[in-house]
Amino acid sequence: MSARRFFRLLTQTILITLITFMLLEGSLRLFPRLIPPFLLADFNSTARARAAEQLGYPTEKTVRLLPRDDGGPPRRMRLFRPGARVTLDVADAGFVNTVSMDEEGFCNPADAAGQASLPVEPGASDGSGGRPRVAGRDEGLGVVALGDSFTWCTGVRPEHAWPAQLERLLGERTANLGSPGIGLYEHLQILREYGVRQAPRVVVLSLYEGNDLRDAEHFHAYRRQVGAGAPAATRRLIKDRPLARNSYAYNLIVVGARAMHHAARRRLAYWAGIPTGEEPEVEFRYTLRFPEGEVPFNGGNLDQDEVRSARALRSGRIEVALFREGLVRFMELSRRHGFLPVVAYTPSAHTAYAPVVVFQDESLEELMPWFSARQREYLASAGGELGFTFVDLTPAFQEAAREKAGRELLYFPTVLHLTPRGHAVAAEALARALRSAAGNDTMPPEMHDPAPSPAATEDHR
Repeated sequence: MSARRFFRLLTQTILITLITFMLLEGSLRLFPRLIPPFLLADFNSTARARAAEQLGYPTEKTVRLLPRDDGGPPRRMRLFRPGARVTLDVADAGFVNTVSMDEEGFCNPADAAGQASLPVEPGASDGSGGRPRVAGRDEGLGVVALGDSFTWCTGVRPEHAWPAQLERLLGERTANLGSPGIGLYEHLQILREYGVRQAPRVVVLSLYEGNDLRDAEHFHAYRRQVGAGAPAATRRLIKDRPLARNSYAYNLIVVGARAMHHAARRRLAYWAGIPTGEEPEVEFRYTLRFPEGEVPFNGGNLDQDEVRSARALRSGRIEVALFREGLVRFMELSRRHGFLPVVAYTPSAHTAYAPVVVFQDESLEELMPWFSARQREYLASAGGELGFTFVDLTPAFQEAAREKAGRELLYFPTVLHLTPRGHAVAAEALARALRSAAGNDTMPPEMHDPAPSPAATEDHR
């Protein structure tokens, strides 16, 4: 090949590459939804924030970090900013994609504005490090609700989340202080910062079967290994270039190439029988087989960590006692601030629908019910030992699942979170449990009376 022909071919190749790159960049700028979320999460932080803002995903403009003093991972202590509009791109029927936070960044109905921030006496202290106390116990809330995305308004309007429905059932002011993506130890930080100042009579700390044990494990592991690990120097060098801060196409190529490299390496190692040291992918899809038809669940194969946690618990690599330190702190706060401590357990969808679940991985048919039972047994035992009221919502969900079958689902099939009806089941079961907690001085008499109007009669459309 002559030098002239070589340079002409080289020039053509460069031009074609540049044109292709520019077309890709333009397409991603116009249609950022073309970027897979799992790749976007690994973009350069500047480019990621820009794309996330276009898509309505949480960014630093909508999310803040609450300082924590328990030695846990700082980045896990994320809360939404006051008034933030939060959008989740989920296609499930009936899923509410965009919700707005209240004046403190939590998911409470708009007509409850002001309820979460009560007047305090100037200079008054509640005995917990100089924080203000509410002016008068009678002005306090009836209930403070803590929890993750199963307490927050994931896919439902704030008025349909279980804390708001519990308020209507009990006739007691209730504040939803739930926040997605966090666990037990983060809930306690929120309670100390926002909950106890409102002098609640009852605090309901909701634990979710699927990921709260994993979150407790992450908390303890971080505390043991603070500062361990750092991004690879080469990867950091590539991702921190000016082009990476400004180009979606560059990020997609770099991050996508890395993902393909790892996928190919795992596949080759699998074929060769060589252990890679990486967690294998878990098959966690399942189907609900109702008399009137089948409903596929978890088509995106989400929440694989739930299965990994179950296997780790079965093998003895982790223990349910990872919850204990947090439960002890919860009791200490209840004694200091005079509220009734309640721990509620929300089952996973496959547990609620256990009689009709068919897992694609048959080994999960015995493992996942065992995982559920083991956590519930521990929390019931800890409640008896430490003194908190344990409310297992599993029987209520299983009964509702039998009654409604496939006619009105309690969970969204894609994201596995509670539908408005699922939130109603949780609220109704909690209301019954709170009314039956007779003999506890922190419980107001009206909580023992029949509810004025059950949430189940509401139109959740």
